[in-house]
Amino acid sequence: MHLIVLLSFLLLIATLNRISVFDRLQFLEKKLHLKCLSWIPEDSKSIPELKALVCGENFNQLQVSQNYFSTGLIHLFVVSGAHLFVLKLIADFLFAFFKNFISLRTRQLFVLALLFIYSGMCEFNPPVMRAFFLILLNSDSAFTKVHWPAHYRLLFAGFISLIFQPQWISSLSLQLSWLISVGGLFNIYFLNQIHPLGQNTFQSIWIYPTLVFFQIPSPFFLLTNMLLSKILELFLFPFAILSCVFPFLICVFDPVIEFLKTTLDKTEISFLPTELNRNPQLILFNWILIFLMHFFFHVAWIKHKRLE
Repeated sequence: MHLIVLLSFLLLIATLNRISVFDRLQFLEKKLHLKCLSWIPEDSKSIPELKALVCGENFNQLQVSQNYFSTGLIHLFVVSGAHLFVLKLIADFLFAFFKNFISLRTRQLFVLALLFIYSGMCEFNPPVMRAFFLILLNSDSAFTKVHWPAHYRLLFAGFISLIFQPQWISSLSLQLSWLISVGGLFNIYFLNQIHPLGQNTFQSIWIYPTLVFFQIPSPFFLLTNMLLSKILELFLFPFAILSCVFPFLICVFDPVIEFLKTTLDKTEISFLPTELNRNPQLILFNWILIFLMHFFFHVAWIKHKRLE
């Protein structure tokens, strides 16, 4: 509780004095992002998807992103916190081969440095940085033996993100990534006994009301997210990175993307966007929802501790 008060105080100071660590790191972010874009194979037919998947680049043409939006799969092509966790799993796996030569603590520091550099390649976007701070808190908890409950770490990571860049207080991407994490935590705390398909269904329903504010999701949205989202998320992102490291894989990556686009084209779902991305009512609604859920987690955790 004392840490929450301290973080709130630091956030207030950063906001009032317009202090932003993000602004101080923009020179680094631009260099890293351009470096990432330079690794994209120029002979690929799926350059927009590769730039989005690997470097966090936005789609420049509505034509390219239309079906991804309308089916709710656009998050697969936006580098998010989930992608950072996938990258951490890959890095942990690779560094494990050196466990006889490098201590666990040193390996963890290497992984964190790699994740920070990759965050810069993705322009230190809000969801990625929130995930990075969460991974940092998880690593710190493992080594300091300070076992904060998961909902505390999730809350602290969000606060640190806002201290990193106070202007993200109005960032919908930060809020959506936070809401998705809250939904995932609800699954772990209360729905861990049900089938993963049921958990995916809850996740899709959980963020559906928020998406309605800036997109009219199609009925196909729930189906694609229930059946395809997790599979594609774990497949496309590592495959895109491998295709940049080993360009000969482009001959496989391009047909996969083309098949995905052709399949989505056949659904013939119309895309009905709205211009409410920075709607103040939506932003306020999301913050209320986020903090109400954290309060709910805290009350449930206190009751659980009393029963132990």
